[in-house]
Amino acid sequence: MKYHMLLSYLINLTYVVLRKCSGKMIEGDPAVDRLVEIRTVLEKMRPIDHKLKHQIDKLVKTAATGSTGGSDPSHLCAHPENMVSKAEESEDSESEGEDDKADDKQGKVKKGVYVPPKLAAVHYDGDKSWAEKQQCVLERARKRALGSSVMQELQEEYFDHPLEVSHRDVAKATLVQQLQHKEE
Repeated sequence: MKYHMLLSYLINLTYVVLRKCSGKMIEGDPAVDRLVEIRTVLEKMRPIDHKLKHQIDKLVKTAATGSTGGSDPSHLCAHPENMVSKAEESEDSESEGEDDKADDKQGKVKKGVYVPPKLAAVHYDGDKSWAEKQQCVLERARKRALGSSVMQELQEEYFDHPLEVSHRDVAKATLVQQLQHKEE
């Protein structure tokens, strides 16, 4: 089909060149529309063709020679059914009856059920030097000190900016409201 499209494209292209060389108008000619359509199809086929090139070459080679090569990469792909070792299969089949009873008594999860690992995410500090760690600790302490209520009250008292009222604690908010009513 690809070669048929290429042939049709070349025929339409030569027809358009003939019309231009003879001095005729090509505007509105159906050959131009066909050229655009065929070119679009061929451009969309190119990535698909590129992806399938290896498989097509391999199948053509296999058909020509009649046998697959020993260095064929398709022989090297994983086979999930072969992932369990033979020793584990024999042990599982022998002790399967005993394991089911023991698991039921102990309340453990039965075979075939996924149990996620019991690991928690931990922050990694291995790339920081001792001085950087100390600097981070001091920075956190300074931020904590600046955010304390004593520092905020001192800032409100000595600075000129307007008083900002916001409370996270309900009990503290009611106490502030009572104090404001007493002052009024």
